[in-house]
Amino acid sequence: MSFVMLAFHVPSIDSGEEYALAVLTNILGEGKSSHLYQRLVYEEKAAVFTSAHYQGMAKDPGLLYLYAGLVPGRSPKDVEVLLREEVAKMKRGEFTDRELEKAKNQVKAAFIYGLDSNFYRAMNIGKLEVLGVGWEYMQTYVERIGVVTRDDVVRVAKKYLKDTNLTVGILVPERNL
Repeated sequence: MSFVMLAFHVPSIDSGEEYALAVLTNILGEGKSSHLYQRLVYEEKAAVFTSAHYQGMAKDPGLLYLYAGLVPGRSPKDVEVLLREEVAKMKRGEFTDRELEKAKNQVKAAFIYGLDSNFYRAMNIGKLEVLGVGWEYMQTYVERIGVVTRDDVVRVAKKYLKDTNLTVGILVPERNL
């Protein structure tokens, strides 16, 4: 199976923009109702799976990456174009208010459910302290996700999801070379 990944360089956890980036990532690639899954798997039948991930808990700038596992016979370049088209839609604000609220709820819920685990709590407290952000960051995370607006999501999409911040990876099985 071939894979296509778009990796955008984004700021780290203490930028203040990590909340909008988390919501943007969720709209693009979290679950079967996400923009990537709907377009690439259901509509275009170009991928067998898609996903998005925001890697913001770091001292140095992180990555927001989108990826797809291709249906055999589909062109990686064609799938790259489809991924880029979905990114362009985010920059134009082509998502519904319902999708925005759903994404915020999912990001908040994932964070809250993670607090059920003492291991997760301890790991995050340790990371936050090492990064110099402080454990108190966890106390305001849900509230700050809740106030992310459509304008915030569009702004960070325009600011960070651009070619000058992008690394494209295409993995093709050796037998297909």
